[in-house]
Amino acid sequence: MRMLPLLLAAAAFSTPARAKEDACEELVRLNSTRLENSALMDLQTQFHAYRFTRMFLDPLSANPKFGPGWREGNPFWEEAYALLHPDILAHLRAAGAQELRYQEAKLPGKLQAKTCREYLALLRTPHGEVAARIDQAMGSRKFLADLEKQFPIPARLAPFVQETRDEIAEGAALEGSPEVKKQQALHQKTRAQLRAYDERVAAVSKKLEGARGAKEQEASRQFGQELTKRHEERLVSIFRRFAGANTR
Repeated sequence: MRMLPLLLAAAAFSTPARAKEDACEELVRLNSTRLENSALMDLQTQFHAYRFTRMFLDPLSANPKFGPGWREGNPFWEEAYALLHPDILAHLRAAGAQELRYQEAKLPGKLQAKTCREYLALLRTPHGEVAARIDQAMGSRKFLADLEKQFPIPARLAPFVQETRDEIAEGAALEGSPEVKKQQALHQKTRAQLRAYDERVAAVSKKLEGARGAKEQEASRQFGQELTKRHEERLVSIFRRFAGANTR
C-alpha cells in the first residue's frame, strides 16, 4: 500500500548528528500524525481491505460448483466477506502503522537538520500552515479522482469517501479565504517551497520502502495462509451451504 508523499524536508547541508536527529525526527513524527489522522488514509486502507477480501473470494466464481452466482451481494458471499474482512482490515492497519514507525526510525537520519529546522519554521507560520493544508487537500482530491477513475467505488465505502470529500473541502476552502487572497504572492511562494521539500524527501522515502519490499511480500503471503487456515472451518460451511442452495 502507497502512502501520500510525506510532508518532510531534505537538502544538501551537513550538521552535527544530534541536531539532525532532533529537528528531523520532529518533522517525521509531525507528518506521521497527519497521515494517521487523515480521512484519505483511512479510505485507502478501507479500499485495499475491500479489494483484498474480494481477491480471496471472487476467484471461486470460476469453479463449476460455484459459478457466476458467487458474487458480491449474494448472502453467502456476504457472509464470507464479513468473516474475512475484519482480519484483513486489521492486518492492513497494522502494516500501515508499522511502515510509519519504520519511517520515523530510519528517515530522519537521511535528512539534513538545517532544512528540517527551516521547514518546521515555515510550517509554523500562519501562511505556511494554511499552504500545507491546501496542498494536502489538492493532493487528496487528485488521489480520490484517480481512484474513482480506475475503480468503481462500492456503496459500502461511501461513508469513507464522504469523509474524505469533507476533509478535502475543508482544506480547499482556505484557498478562497480573505487572508490567502490578500497575500497571494506569499502564499504561492510558500506552496512552491513546500512542494519542493516534498519531492526531495519522497525520493528518500521511496528508497526506504523499496528496501522493505521483499519482507512485506513475504509477510503478506504468510498472512494469507494464516487467514485461510484460521477460518477454514467456517468458510467450508459457507461454501457447502451455498452449493446446496444452488442445487435445489
